[in-house]
Amino acid sequence: MTYLDYLKDRSMRYKINNLFDYLKAVELAMNGDIELNMDDDKTIDAEAGDQVVYEVELEDGDGTLHKWFDGIADIALSGDNDGSFSIVNEDDEIDFDRGKGEVIIEVDTAEDGHNATITVSSDDILGYDIADETSDITLDLS
Repeated sequence: MTYLDYLKDRSMRYKINNLFDYLKAVELAMNGDIELNMDDDKTIDAEAGDQVVYEVELEDGDGTLHKWFDGIADIALSGDNDGSFSIVNEDDEIDFDRGKGEVIIEVDTAEDGHNATITVSSDDILGYDIADETSDITLDLS
């Protein structure tokens, strides 16, 4: 559901300020004030089969969430040691809902010190190339 559909469904209850906030956020994005933000690097103590969730948000330069955005971004895994990690998300993509999405990584082989870099990228949002966002995951079984 798009944000405008959301407002339309709540037409008897929403305030006009919500519409202006939405339009302001879209205007900022149309001017290129849009970036991906993902959880910081994680060091985990995990076993094979465990899953780790990274929150990913589409924000402006001030950290305000772009709630109007429903779309898809690609996920890549690099620097993986011997296949220790895999991406659980279908088609290696994040499905954003109101500016928020998740990357789910599964631990395939639990060996101390193994690590990987997760990269989230979007080729085009409103005609802008969005800078990739990366985060590292490291196994610490000590």
